[in-house]
Amino acid sequence: MGIGMNYKILLTSALFIIILAVLVTATSNKVGDIEIVNIQAQNFTGTLGTDFSGSFQVQNNGTQDLAVTFDRTGLSGLEVVFSPGSRTVGAGNTDTINFEIRTDPGDGAGNYSGTLRATVNSSHYDYFDANVELFRSSTTDMLIIENVNIEGVRVTENQIAESFRPDYPMDIELDVRSLFTETDDPTIKNIEVTVKIEDIEDRGTDDIDMDAVEFNLDSRESKNLDEFEFRIPYDVEDNRVYDVIITAKGRDQESVRHEAEFRAGLRTIKDKNDVRFTRLDIIPLTVECGETLTADIQVTNLGTSDESEAAYTLKNDMLNIFARETFELKSDSNSDKFEFNKLHYFDIPEDALPGTYTILAKAFYESKKETDSEDIRIKVKCSKPEEPEEEEEEPIVIPDEPEEEEETAEEPPETPEEEEKETETTSQPGRIESADTGSLLENKAFLAAAIIFILAIALLIIYILYLLMF
Repeated sequence: MGIGMNYKILLTSALFIIILAVLVTATSNKVGDIEIVNIQAQNFTGTLGTDFSGSFQVQNNGTQDLAVTFDRTGLSGLEVVFSPGSRTVGAGNTDTINFEIRTDPGDGAGNYSGTLRATVNSSHYDYFDANVELFRSSTTDMLIIENVNIEGVRVTENQIAESFRPDYPMDIELDVRSLFTETDDPTIKNIEVTVKIEDIEDRGTDDIDMDAVEFNLDSRESKNLDEFEFRIPYDVEDNRVYDVIITAKGRDQESVRHEAEFRAGLRTIKDKNDVRFTRLDIIPLTVECGETLTADIQVTNLGTSDESEAAYTLKNDMLNIFARETFELKSDSNSDKFEFNKLHYFDIPEDALPGTYTILAKAFYESKKETDSEDIRIKVKCSKPEEPEEEEEEPIVIPDEPEEEEETAEEPPETPEEEEKETETTSQPGRIESADTGSLLENKAFLAAAIIFILAIALLIIYILYLLMF
């Protein structure tokens, strides 16, 4: 009997503890028959970008099934996801609901508060408080790399860009954006962006590394970068994916480091037969008649098949240029027969016409099946030899004959008697000298004027007397 009594006491205690636990984890906000119990986590603390999860149970204390929906109030700026988003809870039943609170590196640091709710209608609902505290760590991802294009094709994170052949020109374009959203958030300075294609060069032993010029980003600012250009190396493997790793690093004004990384893939492919010129230099491109032209040739097997009769030709009939070489090429980039090198020398004819000429270069597999061709233009100049200058003969100067002096007759000197005749100036007595008539004319004019004046006075007096008499 003692054992039975002890068993009942233990069972009663266990039930009491369970009831107490339910009461402790239940909310005091319920209205109607819906009640939230067994809340697992409602206060969260972490760095920006962290996602938090928890769960709770919804209990239907009524006698009818209830359709319950789940939502939140508050927690502004954060994303809250319920799983499931709604549930029909049977009468007297309890269902478990999971939830997730998602944060973004661009969210502001600080405290976020709100409620998570289970609602049927205004007569049946319940809710509980949820609090989130976010802070920045010493390394916070406040940078993001987005809008990545590989050779004009948009790729997402971990996507493989298809498919590129050896020696193909490549271009990578991307945007880097600051995840700060407030105007008073710090500027991220001295951002370094690096694009790396791993193990793609030197037969898989080296990387292609490209760097952008450093720059700064203010809050919400984005920068487009399009200067990453390269060519697919000759010795890549067929159907291999090379890792493309893009990183961005910078520090804000508070010396907090910010980083971002973007990974994608780049697949290379090869044709079966691909014999190609990988170096074709003609030196010089402007040449004089009679001079020598040099052709520096490299032909490489970029295909997947070994070529026992690879060949190339160089040709221009007008300049008597012709060369043909046949050789073996291996597809293995580690073989010394992976490429073929040759120098050719051509003499430009002395009598060539000046002008522009085209040298046609062609590469073949199986001796005559063309896989590559290039045109190289050269300019030929032909200078005429300089003729020796003729010495100019000095002109013979013939002296002028002296002019004959004109003979002039000498006049006999005048005699003293003639001089005396020419110099006689005294007047002779008894001759009447001519009188000066100028003074007489002046006197006559004066007399005439005086007479006219007197007549005018007389007429004036007569006119006055006439007026007085009448």
